[in-house]
Amino acid sequence: MRLSKAGAIWLAKKTDFVLHEIELMQHIKPRQLLQLERLLTEPYYIKDLLKLWVHSEQDAIMLQLHAGNLAQFLDNLQENSD
Repeated sequence: MRLSKAGAIWLAKKTDFVLHEIELMQHIKPRQLLQLERLLTEPYYIKDLLKLWVHSEQDAIMLQLHAGNLAQFLDNLQENSD
């Protein structure tokens, strides 16, 4: 579920909801937007095309292990879900 800017800010201020900020290697492409919507099961927010905030600690760790390579991370998720 993609969060709006207002939703992400409200969650950060009013709840204990944690969003982990990940800096990406490349800009998010349209294909990756579709993959994010399909594959991520927890809320996320696209701060700008080079920063992604994810709620899932597991997704945050995996993105860090992929060194911010969103394309590779999403392709691996897609292979595992097929």
